[in-house]
This record gives sequence, structure tokens and C-alpha cells, in this order.
Amino acid sequence: SRPRSLVARVCCHASTWRRVQDTGIPPRAKVTGIYVNSALAKTEANANGFDEAIMLNENGHVSEGSGENIFMIRHGQLITPGPADNVLEGITAKSVMQMAADDLGIPIVQREIDRTELYIADEVFMTGTAAHLTPIVEIDRRKASDLGLGAGTVARTVAALVGGSPVTTWESEDGDAVQVRLRLPASLRENPEQIGRLRLAVPGAAGKVRLIPLGEVLT
Repeated sequence: SRPRSLVARVCCHASTWRRVQDTGIPPRAKVTGIYVNSALAKTEANANGFDEAIMLNENGHVSEGSGENIFMIRHGQLITPGPADNVLEGITAKSVMQMAADDLGIPIVQREIDRTELYIADEVFMTGTAAHLTPIVEIDRRKASDLGLGAGTVARTVAALVGGSPVTTWESEDGDAVQVRLRLPASLRENPEQIGRLRLAVPGAAGKVRLIPLGEVLT
């Protein structure tokens, strides 16, 4: 019943292999040699019982996964490492940032992220051509703030946006008109009872994200 773009829930660890530096191989390019760096990190993660690796740069800041960009939700903001952290500037990542900002009104911040910040983030997820939008439920054997129950509200909502369609307007109790573009997968359209379990993230006062039942938006 989860959105098509939510393909998995993964457990990750911070790899001992560091992300390649721009002074060695340009990380923003899909260069064949870089895949060795990614393969080493991915193999290490699997050997240690994890699904995926989180690679740090030489300064010890979060860079990306072995083949995915990383996002976290904290203080109502969608935060991701910037190009200076040796990330591949992914197409899926750009789409997620644009939809989160334009459709949900969530502030986007590109900055350095410490490894331990991921432990206390409200949500953490990865994006990529193959990963689509993949929630991270455990990092370094620590459960994510979402209590390991799966995708958080923002991840679910953005995944629905990535998947597909119409625009609807929902009016809150305080009279605010909120326009929402929903792209619901067939699994939800065919099983409407599942919709009641989801919450939609919409912009609120002071840049905070409000959560409303998805069923109220669609009625």
C-alpha cells in the first residue's frame, strides 16, 4: 500500500570508505572509476549486515550513499549536503527539492551534515534513479526518529508527488486554503481505506510543517 516511489526501507551504516574528493575524480560526474569507491562501501555495508552505506567526505561530513543522495528532515526543513560535499548532483534529488519547495512549501537547505545529526533527525531518506525515494529506518544500529515504523510523513508525501496527478484545494480549520498536487499510485486508488492511515505535510505558520489527514484532502 505504500507509494510506488517508496521502494524499500533500509538500514544503513557510516562506511569506513570515504567519498572520493573533487581533487581526485570529479564526483558530480558519473565516471566509471568512481563506481569502485561506491562498490567498496556497498560491499562493506552488506558484509556487516546493513542494506546500504552512508559515505562521509574527507572532512567527516555526510556526502551520499553508495549510489544515492541523502536528505533529512529537521526543524521543519529539508536538508541535504551541497555540491562541495562531493555529491553527485542527482536528477531525482533535484526533483524532490523542487516538489518539496513548490508543492509543500518546505524550506530547502543545502549544507554540511554531521554524522550524528542523522541520529536525531525527524526523518532520513535517500533518493536516486534506482532507489526512487527510500526511507532510512536505522543508522549505525540506531533506530531513526520515526521509530523504525517506515517512511515518515514528508517522505510519504514527496513520494506521492514523485509518482503522479491532480491538484486539489483543502481548507483548514483556520480558513487557510491549501492547494495540493497529489499523485496517488494505483495501489492507493484501488484501496481507499489505506488513505486514512496517511498524513499530508502542508506549510504552516513560521515555516513549520502541518500534518493533515490525507482523507480530508480527497473528500
